[in-house]
Amino acid sequence: MTTRRGIFKTLLVTMLVAALLPLLGFGIAALQVNVAALELEAQARYLAVVNDVRSLVRNQLDGATDDVRGVAQLMADSSLADDVLERLVVNRVTASSRIDVVGLYDEHGKRLFQAKAANVNAIDPPAQLRESLIPARHGDRVLGAVEGAGDARTVELIYRYQEGSALTLVLYTRVRLAGLVTPMAELGERLGAVSNVVLVDRERRVIMRGSGVPADFPELKGHDIFTAITGELPSDAPFAVSTDFTDDSGARMVGAIQSLPETGWAVIVKESESRAHWALNWLRFSLLVALLVGVVLVALIAVFSARRLTRPIQLLMQATRELAARTFTQVDPEVTKRSDELGGLGLSFNTMAKDLRESEAKVREEEIIRASLSRYLPAEIVEKVVKNPGTLKLGGQQREVTVLFADIVGFTRMSEALPPETVVAILNEHFTVATEVIHKNGGVIDKFIGDCVMAVWGAVETRDDDADRAVQAAEDMRRWLDVGNRRWKEKYGIELKIAIGLHSGKVVAGNLGSEKRMEFTVIGDVVNVAARLEAMAQPGQILVSGETRLRMSADSASGLGSLGEQTLRGRVNATEVFEVSQ
Repeated sequence: MTTRRGIFKTLLVTMLVAALLPLLGFGIAALQVNVAALELEAQARYLAVVNDVRSLVRNQLDGATDDVRGVAQLMADSSLADDVLERLVVNRVTASSRIDVVGLYDEHGKRLFQAKAANVNAIDPPAQLRESLIPARHGDRVLGAVEGAGDARTVELIYRYQEGSALTLVLYTRVRLAGLVTPMAELGERLGAVSNVVLVDRERRVIMRGSGVPADFPELKGHDIFTAITGELPSDAPFAVSTDFTDDSGARMVGAIQSLPETGWAVIVKESESRAHWALNWLRFSLLVALLVGVVLVALIAVFSARRLTRPIQLLMQATRELAARTFTQVDPEVTKRSDELGGLGLSFNTMAKDLRESEAKVREEEIIRASLSRYLPAEIVEKVVKNPGTLKLGGQQREVTVLFADIVGFTRMSEALPPETVVAILNEHFTVATEVIHKNGGVIDKFIGDCVMAVWGAVETRDDDADRAVQAAEDMRRWLDVGNRRWKEKYGIELKIAIGLHSGKVVAGNLGSEKRMEFTVIGDVVNVAARLEAMAQPGQILVSGETRLRMSADSASGLGSLGEQTLRGRVNATEVFEVSQ
């Protein structure tokens, strides 16, 4: 016990001699955490301002859209006289704080009517709208050009209104933007200056700043902040970037740019690098001084402890890397022969590597079994076989099963008419869906015989409703074929029909063949009867024997139509046959 405490004593002496050692770890961690926290806080502040500007723009545009929608509803009211209607529209536009003019257009963009706010010298709507500005659907809006200087700056807004299927109106207006300046200035003050919030259009022209609306449209397309956006993404693509950049005056700035995809515009927020990083710089300096003192002491102590601790730790790391590479090698005896905690760790590591090696071998074996059986059996049955591999031995046992045969009618003619590659593609698609349907209903694929599939219920796991499941699978295959035929008809000019037969009874189920090549199947007269019923079925028909009907639930059996007793080919005794209605 005394020797196993060696590492603990060594570490204890080290910590007592180097009292500042905890400061080293704490200082590094604190520096990393605080640096990351301050950077994230700055980014969050920038993005919060961006989101506030986005909300201002959206509110302005949504309010203008509501005003235009109200005008559209007035125009759609056929009960109003023209003079009354015109007066109401003018009053509506005059009362709005967002728009000064409204133009009414037909769905082809031809102007039918215009109205301006009283006592306002607004720009007339264009006589003809460009096709690219006409919204596609009811309720859609499109933004056009930003024009005007100073407080007269506006943006075109076109809105499509449709009442029922008869009346379609396209409305044009110009939305005032000057009302955004004051709230943008308030947001800019958070960042040290009202000019630190900028709104640009899709051509990277300045629409407005928090300090006001410029007389012209300054170009920012080549501005340093846009180089942070890979490939100069268009503003109608959603993006948000926080970055450092150089301002127009040459000063280093920190900020963010984020798009407003619904408008094609973008918002830029910024603040000086010195303002943004002052707390970070102070923190770095303070921690650096403390860390330098601590590092000197720690370096002296590290020489003392490294010789004893470094070698075994390196060997354990090497064994860990080999374990990550899944080689499961043992730790070097230099570690395991130690009598301290590292020696015990090495022994535990060796035990773990041995257990992992054995577990991986078992997992690989189970994966091989799963991969082989999943092509033929449902997932839950595969899991049972994996847990009990003894079920894969040669031999069989008597089981109560329901057998299904599904055959493509007229396959020979289709093979003669189509290229072999097309035939194989159609068969593979048909068999893939058939397999999914059979597995979904708890059945097992016994085999594929040319264009025919044979499936069994109850061969591996018996259920009370095996007959119901088998009939349900047959109906699902028939329904799916209707869907597949629409595609095949369009692509290849053909349609498939399948004939299905089902019969129930006792068979011998198990693995037949040899130890090197075996096949899970069922043998018995039940298989022959199911095959004869399939051969008797007409295209699209599902025939069910009386034995299968007896095993079905009352609700399912009530949907069967009797075809009476039939003499099947190659059999002496008659068989009662029923048909599953479509």
